[in-house]
Amino acid sequence: MDDVEKAAILLLSLEKPLAAEVLSQLPRPMVEKVTLRLAQIDHVSREKQKAVFEEFYAMMKDHTPIERGSMDLANELLQQSLGTEGANAILENVKQTINSLPFGFLQKTGPDNLLTFIVEEHPQTIALIMSHLPTQLAADVLSGLDPEKQLEVIHRIATMEQTSPE
Repeated sequence: MDDVEKAAILLLSLEKPLAAEVLSQLPRPMVEKVTLRLAQIDHVSREKQKAVFEEFYAMMKDHTPIERGSMDLANELLQQSLGTEGANAILENVKQTINSLPFGFLQKTGPDNLLTFIVEEHPQTIALIMSHLPTQLAADVLSGLDPEKQLEVIHRIATMEQTSPE
């Protein structure tokens, strides 16, 4: 059983909307190969289906997930799907968007590094910075503060009003 047949069996095992979503994520040449195999499959035994599931499960269990995205990863994926010119155009827009966000440059800073820079700041300053961070990053930074300062920062975030962009 080759990989294309395994992919076809896996797709046949999914509900149609999910199978369609998975298929839409594949490169066009692979979509054609898998679609051809889908059309050719007449019957799949339980044993064959189980073998495909077990192999897929084992592969996913051993797969190390990507913990964090990056511009390099985005560039690589875009170049594979759109080519260099298309990737560069999209990445330029993405970079401008990230840089225009308040504290956007902190989005890729690790919680330990960020904590080092803000630990001595006033709770209101920390609250302002944290209100512009992704939730998980803000939670990680907050957990690194001493308990008294945590409460003060949480209180200030909860009572924070709209800030002037100036």
